[in-house]
Formats: sequence, C-alpha cells, structure tokens
Amino acid sequence: WIRAELPGRAPPRRSEDFAQSIRLGPDLLAARDAFAGATAHILGNGPSLGETDLAALAPDLVIGTNASPRIEPRLGRAPDVYCVSDRRFLEGAETRALAGASTARLKIFAGYCAGFLEDGAVNHVRILPGDGISADLARGVHHGCSVAIFAAQAALWMGARRVVLHGCEFDYGAGRFAAADRARPHDRGNWPRIARNAEALARALTARGGRLEVAGPSRLTGGFGSEPVPGVHRAPLHRRLSGPEPPAAPATVVA
Repeated sequence: WIRAELPGRAPPRRSEDFAQSIRLGPDLLAARDAFAGATAHILGNGPSLGETDLAALAPDLVIGTNASPRIEPRLGRAPDVYCVSDRRFLEGAETRALAGASTARLKIFAGYCAGFLEDGAVNHVRILPGDGISADLARGVHHGCSVAIFAAQAALWMGARRVVLHGCEFDYGAGRFAAADRARPHDRGNWPRIARNAEALARALTARGGRLEVAGPSRLTGGFGSEPVPGVHRAPLHRRLSGPEPPAAPATVVA
C-alpha cells in the first residue's frame, strides 16, 4: 500500500482544493495494462442505461459508477471496476450505502472521498489540478467534472484502447436511470469543461489506435441541442457493442 496526505485550501473552490487522502493498493498497481488493447464499457447513470443490454457487455472490461450497484445483477457478473468521484454521492446515507454495496473487484474513488466508507479495499487516487486526461493513476487523474471522465482515465491505466460510454446523456434534467434518484440541473454549468475533457479523452484514445464512443443519446454526439464534440463517435447500435462487427449480408443485385 502507498499512502499520502495532501492538504486542502480554505475555502475550497474546485475539487482538487479539498484535502485528499491517497491510498493505492497492490490490486490497483497490478491492474496497470491488465486489459491492454481491450474495450472498456463505462456505465453512467443517465436514464438511457435502463435500455442497455448489460449482459452483452460482460465479456469486456466493465466500469460502474455512482448508482450502478443497483443494476449490477443485470450484468450477470461483478463489474471489474467501480468508481466514485463526487463527494456529494457519499454524503447521503442512502447513496453511501449504495456505494458500499458494489461487488466490483476493484474500487477507485477520488482522494477527497476518503473517510466516507469503512472499506479497506477502496483505492483513493489523487485529483490533479485543472482539466486534462491522465493515464497514470499512480500520479493522479483529473476530475473532469464527470465520473465518466474520471472512470475513463482508470480504463486508460488498465490499457483499454476503445472506451464506450453508456447512460451518459449529460442533460441533467431527466435524473438517473432509477426514478428515485433526483436530477441535478445545477450541474449544467459543467458542460463546457466536460466537452473539453471529452475531446482530450478522444485524442488520447486515438493516439493509442482506439476511439471514444457513446451509446444512446448524449450531448457528446450532438444530442439535446448541443454541437457534437470532435473525435467522439456514436457506438454501433447492434446488440453486441464490442468485438468484431457481424458479417455483412450478401449484396443483392436488382436488374
């Protein structure tokens, strides 16, 4: 185990200004490049995730976030990784218990999320200042104003070359996939930073011969009245969202 304590700033203005407790375990350190060249599916919390066939994603690297423990049974196995980057999700008793219920093999939280759960298996990574993308969890990652961006950096650490986002509308008005979870319309002001970080993520994946894709409606691909983010692609709409494309049907010539 590697431990470090980083002092915060008073009053904190950004995520990286909170005091952080860094805790990196051997399971996290050993996971570097463990999924080299793989497809990583990141489960956001948007309502479209309720329509996703999670069982079709199970053969690949699957990363859950925030409220995803509620739908882990639909995956058919434990997720490979579970990520939380928002202190607010752990401040409420109900959502904190939900985070503690995840069956993921590897749990990665932001450094300022330490102390909310009594779980010795949780790794806490440093949140680096400003925007950007980091593939080195030992050094730290950028908050990205989105747990999906946070989780994507974990996917890069594990060697993923293709990242597919699910339930990542970034609309904020419709709530999560569970009707009981409230919407957070005040988070709409984060969109410009999310778009910049998503574009940087797309460039990082392209540099390693991969790409960033989004399944379902999303502002990243031009939904909800937004301009599409350069370098972000729509995921194929066929049932299996990973692996080789199905063979094309024979061409028919009509005289």
